[in-house]
Amino acid sequence: QSSQGGQITGTLLVGGVQSHVLFDSGASNCFITPEWAESSGIRSSAGERAGLVKVAGGGFLATSGRARGVDIQIAGQSMPADLVISPVELYDVILGMDWLSFYRVHLDCYRGRVVFERDGGRLVFQGVRPTSGSIVISAIQAEQLIERGCEAYLATISMAGSSGEVVFEDIRVVREFPDVFQSLTGLPPSRSDPFTIELEPGTAPISKTPYRMAPAELAELKKQLE
Repeated sequence: QSSQGGQITGTLLVGGVQSHVLFDSGASNCFITPEWAESSGIRSSAGERAGLVKVAGGGFLATSGRARGVDIQIAGQSMPADLVISPVELYDVILGMDWLSFYRVHLDCYRGRVVFERDGGRLVFQGVRPTSGSIVISAIQAEQLIERGCEAYLATISMAGSSGEVVFEDIRVVREFPDVFQSLTGLPPSRSDPFTIELEPGTAPISKTPYRMAPAELAELKKQLE
C-alpha cells in the first residue's frame, strides 16, 4: 500500500452498513478496519490467514485475514470487493487499485467524482475530495484512534467579546411568556413569621457514637459482653 495518487471519499453501503469510504488509487488493495468489520458482521473468509502489508514509509501493518466478496452498493449497483482486515486510520473502508481497475474506475479529483466506465455508458458517483486542512471524523472513529494511542485534545468554542452571562431575553421560552418570567428587582421580601421548629424543654442535640456493625450484630455483642 502506498500513499500517492488521487483520493476521494464518500459514504457507501458496505456489507449493508453505511460506511465512510476512501477511494484511493495509491493503495494496492482494499482494506477494512477490524472494529468496523466486527460491528458490520463482516468475517474473514475460510482459508485466509493473518499477515503483513507494507505501507508508505516502509512500515508494515498487521492483517487478520481477508473478507472476500463483500457487497458494496453504489447508485443501486452491487460491486463486491475483497477487503483485507487491517487497522487503517481515519476511514472505515479503503477501496484500492485492485477494485478500481476491476470496475474500470476513473477518479476525477478536481470535481470529487468517481466515474465507472461501463459497456452501457458511464456511472458517476459524487464524492468529496479530501482537503489538506482539518478532517471531520465520527465519534466512533475518534474512540478507535484514541485506543490505538493517538493524542486527543478537548477544545471549546466561545464567542469573542462575550461575557458568558445568560440574558433572559435571549431564551425563546422567556420571550413567549414575559408575564411569567418577570425580571427580579432584588431579594425576596422578609417573612413576617420566621420558620422555626419548637423543641421540648431540656432537649439537647443527639450524640451517638457510630459503629461499623449492623444493629443486630451490635446487640448480640453487648449480650456477650454482659
